[in-house]
Amino acid sequence: MSEPLARFNALVDQFSKVQGFIDQARALAHKFHPSVVERVIAGHTGTINDLLVDIVPAMAELEDATQASEQRRATIEADVATSRATLEELELRHLIGELQDAELADLREPHDARVAAVAEALSAVDADLDAMRGALGRWDTVGRAAGVLQG
Repeated sequence: MSEPLARFNALVDQFSKVQGFIDQARALAHKFHPSVVERVIAGHTGTINDLLVDIVPAMAELEDATQASEQRRATIEADVATSRATLEELELRHLIGELQDAELADLREPHDARVAAVAEALSAVDADLDAMRGALGRWDTVGRAAGVLQG
C-alpha cells in the first residue's frame, strides 16, 4: 500500500471512529442532561474539524496519485498496443510467405515478452487504482453521512 493511501485510510478510519462517538452521543442524548451531551459532541466535533484539516490535503494527494496511476495505465496500454500491432503485422507477413518460421520467431520474441510483461504491470496498476478508488469512495460515503461532504 502506498504511503498516501495508508495515511488517507488511517485518517478516514479515525474520522469514522470519532463520528461514531458523535452519533452514539446523539442516540443516547435522551438519557443525559443536554449540556453534557453538547459538551461531548462539541469535543468530538473539534476533533473532526482537526481531522478534516489533514483529510482534505491527503484526499487531494490521493486523487493526484490516482490520476498518475491512470496515466501510467494508459501509457502501458499504448505501449502494448504497438507491440500487438507489430505482432499482427509479423503474423500477416508470415502467412503471405514474406517471413519464414525462424525469422518470425526471432522478430516476435521481443514483442511477445513485452505483451507478457504488460499483463503483470497492468495487474499491479489496477490493484493500486482499485485500492485508491475504494478509499476515495469510502471517504465519500463517510463524509456524506457525517454531513461534511455535499454533492
